[in-house]
Amino acid sequence: MADKKNEKINILIVDDLSENLYILDNLLKQLKLDHLSTLKAFSGEQCLQIALSEEIDLIILDIQMPDMNGFEVAKFLKSNAKTKNIPIVFLSAAFKKEEFVRHGFELGAVDYFTKPIEKYSFLSKVSVYIELFTKQKQLVFFNKHLDSLVNEQTVGLLQSQKELKETKQRYFDLYNLAPIGYCTLSEQGLIQEPNLTAANLLGLEQKKLINKLFSHFIHIDYQETYKVFFKKLLASHQYTECELKLVQPDKTVFWAHLSATIEKHNNVFELRLLLNNVSGRKIAEEKLVYMAHYDTLTGLPSNRILLADRLQKNMKQVEHNKQSLAVVVLDIDNFKAVNDTYGTDIGDQLLIALSKKMHDILRKEDTLARIGGDEFVIILSNLVDIESSLPLITRILNAAAEQFFINKLSLQVSASIGITFYPQTEIIAPDHLLRQADQAMFEAKLSGKNRYHIFDAKEDDLARERFEQIKRIRRALNADEFVLYYQPKVNMRTGEVVGVEALIRWQHPEKGLVPPNDFLPAIEGHSLSIAVGEWVMRTALMQIARWQSLGIDIPISINVSALQLLSNNFVEQFEKILLEFPDVKPSLLEVEVLETSGLEDLSKASKVINHCRKLGVHFALDDFGTGYSSLSYLKRLAFTYIKVDQSFVRDMLEDSNDLAIIEGIIRLSDAFGMQVIAEGVETLEHGEVLLQLGCELAQGYFIARPMPSENFLDWRDEWKPSSSWTQQGSLNDT
Repeated sequence: MADKKNEKINILIVDDLSENLYILDNLLKQLKLDHLSTLKAFSGEQCLQIALSEEIDLIILDIQMPDMNGFEVAKFLKSNAKTKNIPIVFLSAAFKKEEFVRHGFELGAVDYFTKPIEKYSFLSKVSVYIELFTKQKQLVFFNKHLDSLVNEQTVGLLQSQKELKETKQRYFDLYNLAPIGYCTLSEQGLIQEPNLTAANLLGLEQKKLINKLFSHFIHIDYQETYKVFFKKLLASHQYTECELKLVQPDKTVFWAHLSATIEKHNNVFELRLLLNNVSGRKIAEEKLVYMAHYDTLTGLPSNRILLADRLQKNMKQVEHNKQSLAVVVLDIDNFKAVNDTYGTDIGDQLLIALSKKMHDILRKEDTLARIGGDEFVIILSNLVDIESSLPLITRILNAAAEQFFINKLSLQVSASIGITFYPQTEIIAPDHLLRQADQAMFEAKLSGKNRYHIFDAKEDDLARERFEQIKRIRRALNADEFVLYYQPKVNMRTGEVVGVEALIRWQHPEKGLVPPNDFLPAIEGHSLSIAVGEWVMRTALMQIARWQSLGIDIPISINVSALQLLSNNFVEQFEKILLEFPDVKPSLLEVEVLETSGLEDLSKASKVINHCRKLGVHFALDDFGTGYSSLSYLKRLAFTYIKVDQSFVRDMLEDSNDLAIIEGIIRLSDAFGMQVIAEGVETLEHGEVLLQLGCELAQGYFIARPMPSENFLDWRDEWKPSSSWTQQGSLNDT
């Protein structure tokens, strides 16, 4: 039997991010295997050092690493005699998966995982690999141990025939006890000296096996494989191995691994054969292949390469038949909420139920695959025309929106669907079609969800342009190219400067100072907007601290989108950033929430705002009157200020409707105990009318344009309100 050293399994995980190494290490620990050891490398170079100095059974290798990427590491490993047989599993970000997978397999990878890693798939696959490694190590150990026993005992140690006979008997006893089948073969292939395990494997008593042709036990489909194996052994006199099926006399069939060597004793050649039942491993391999190509939850195809191959065949077929096909990407709306509320088991049951519904709707020639957590791909083949697919897609959309009854729960979700068609005016690859459908699905979500959207090339160009903008803005954030300008807010009647609004600008290295309207729309709804928002918050607090050090307390208001406010860790991040500036009074930071950004979850927004108000921070509802839920916001959210949108202020002198709206907003603010700040005061007359209506707080170009922080104090010292404002009466006074 193999010793403990040979049972030990070493897995090397390689990633340049320590948090990823921590996650992978903890996942592997969940296997709870005493003989499993994990080694960690933070770079490709460190990976090579460990692989060359340690006995490694599996390498889990990140692709994107600085200095030396995963592909370069794999290329070196496969070129080195010591490391070339180590299985490699690549890690890849999901959005890069398609472009990396093929190259990874070309370099000899056995599998790949996408980030974020799906726990159960990862653990299942690694368990199978570990089972394979353990059995392989046992087999190699026994073969080596057998040779060493013979060598140690036969080189000059046995002096008498009696000792030789006794030693031979000890060897035979060892062979009988060995867990792997052993026998010798004559040059004609006749069985000699089978051990007990070999007899059990071949289904006959040891004595009855002697002088039987080993080929009699070979399955008919593998006779040629055995002939090649035997001829190669006789011709080369070198270690030879193969895998084939054996048949016992009672017709039991099993997979066996054969390995053989030829030894010369007293000018007589002896063929030594080891055989091992590897049916369990073969089943595990088949399971592994299935897991690599099919979703274990729904039984649907899940491998993108397999899907692309199937799509390629369908494309050729419809070209030949002069028909069309549709590629459909379906994503369940708000699926995360189902998992968060009811647990992943219920979420899994929902996925199974939906996949069954879709399968029942689709035709035999159609393909349904699950390629992500809650994302499905459908290939609709043999379409007479584009329009003929739409009724089918509508049925799928309606089916997704129906009630699902799972474990006494009634669940209702919806789906967003993206569609693209083939053929197109230009030559296109299968993976490009999938990207088009995915982009169309994203547009369906942006348009309100629970609908389908057909891919449009012009929209795709805009999406690509936006993607490039987002990349450039991310680089600008990392390069510290953003600056804050500050626009004063004043009391027009008293002249008091009540605060400033922080407004972001991009100090572009080529274009100069870029206004926010030229870049902020590109990141609206994107996670990058949260990172930019946090940068604004830190920079504003830094400015408050500078002014405080001069003995000046000036409140600064910052803009926060609904996406940032409703993000899961907003309060945690908010408190963390405040703690970075312990000397800053929280009351000097004001948060303006854009009404037009849409606060879908008012209950959550209310909790967040109330929590932050307890810290001393004030909130304002920005661009009031331009959204859809103004009154709901006023009723349920604890705002200190309401900011009248500049579009109403700018046109109120000519448009009586805008004037009436402003008057109504002022009355509403009084009713809810809030203060009003008017934006867009561009003329003396704007201020006079606002004061007459009872609005004293304002900002706008007539008061001051946004300015760098270094200009603000000089402006403040020189600022004086117009005498017509300070002497202006209010209609409320009459």
